[in-house]
Amino acid sequence: MTDYETKISQYEAKLIYAQDKYFTARPQIIRTIESEKIFEAGFRLAFKEFSDLRSLIESNIKDMPPEFSKAIDDNFWDLET
Repeated sequence: MTDYETKISQYEAKLIYAQDKYFTARPQIIRTIESEKIFEAGFRLAFKEFSDLRSLIESNIKDMPPEFSKAIDDNFWDLET
């Protein structure tokens, strides 16, 4: 699998996970194709912003103390937290 394919599969896995969590927590919102597409549009924009922020932080992380970079790895990148 290429790097591009890996990134796409990771994105799709996170999207599916986030959609499941979102719609499970909001049973009053009917899960239709339309509502999933609306969620996906917002997720895509947020994911791009998050990826840009992650790249910025990772480019500067080499100058950070080890305990700070570990805290970022443990908490910041995981969508479950």
